[in-house]
Amino acid sequence: MRTVRNGTRIQKLWIKSRGTPSPVILRISILLLLAGILWTTGCSKDTEGIFYSLEQEEKAVDNTLPNDVRITGNMIKVNVGSKDLYYVCAGSLFYRTTNLADNEPWTKIKSPISFGIVSGVAEAGGRVYVSLSNGSEHGLFRLDTSGTAYETGNLYSDKQITRLFTLNNTLFASVGTILNDTFELMFWNGSSLVSTGVSGYKIVAGAWDGVNYWFASPSDLFRFTTAPSSNGWAPIPYYSFLDSQSGTPPAPHEALNNKTYFTDLYVDDTDPSVSSPPYPLYLCSSDGYVLKTKDGGGSWKSSVDHNRSFQSISKVGNMIVLGAGGSVVRELPKAVNDDDLDTLQTPGGNFLRLPDLYGSNVIRVFGFGNILYAGTTANGLWRGDYSTDPNSPVWSQE
Repeated sequence: MRTVRNGTRIQKLWIKSRGTPSPVILRISILLLLAGILWTTGCSKDTEGIFYSLEQEEKAVDNTLPNDVRITGNMIKVNVGSKDLYYVCAGSLFYRTTNLADNEPWTKIKSPISFGIVSGVAEAGGRVYVSLSNGSEHGLFRLDTSGTAYETGNLYSDKQITRLFTLNNTLFASVGTILNDTFELMFWNGSSLVSTGVSGYKIVAGAWDGVNYWFASPSDLFRFTTAPSSNGWAPIPYYSFLDSQSGTPPAPHEALNNKTYFTDLYVDDTDPSVSSPPYPLYLCSSDGYVLKTKDGGGSWKSSVDHNRSFQSISKVGNMIVLGAGGSVVRELPKAVNDDDLDTLQTPGGNFLRLPDLYGSNVIRVFGFGNILYAGTTANGLWRGDYSTDPNSPVWSQE
């Protein structure tokens, strides 16, 4: 309505100062007014730039996690004592039970580092490990056996840990920042973090397909078949974007040629068509591509360029899902059964009726069975329940 009032005011001023307008000017004014009405009342299923009408919006069911937090790392589900708990990196470390019906609130664990930001959480050997940094002070800490407080003692303080994940029961840490260019992939040997031998690459994701260890930097892929040992892995990429540009050596498969800006890896060890490893591996990029290998890297399939900035990849139910940055969340409904990486869709259900969700920048997605969590840069954590109808999930805000 603001557009209509402004347009009418402008037209009146024009008439007052210039006299009766020409038919051409009147026609242009009418078109502008109609465009304004369509803009303010129209609606679309595409969330990028055009919003649903107020009548279609709804208020999200809300839990106790602050709604304005930024998701700063990953999220895990782990059994601690007799309870199954969720842990999520949201500036601080928060936890709650996985029983969604109990309405138990999220609880923040006080950081052992002043103003420390949590970058990762992972479980190994029945214990929960957490990485933190405030820019000048860094740390790797372990939670006590109750899983509700940090133990005293910093396990690693040399460099900032940017990623923390567990593969094949081994804890891995990607350390170093672009400020000092000392990137290194390390692993926990039972008493301390030691180097795997891979250095000089910023590792942003890792996965274990049941046979191979996979790691991704923004422009490289690494594959290792042996368990990590101190400096036991040679820092030689399985695939390198720079090498694919020169053609020496050639890419291991043509689908990988010239692919770069890798952001995440996901192994689907619940694919109903696969009975033994290696399990299907998915790779996504902020350059708009999704890739898949079902034979441990022997062959690959690539999607078309989706023109989306994919930041993370996971699975809910039997559907592959992507955290698509400013495009929020996207689903690949045919990726598992048909290896179709091109069919991309927006979630159904009440997704498009929640402006705080569809207007968000989703950087991380975490799938746990039929429950999907979407982590944003400023609007907290969202939960999509796909258990009743995968085509119509019920979304709420944590």
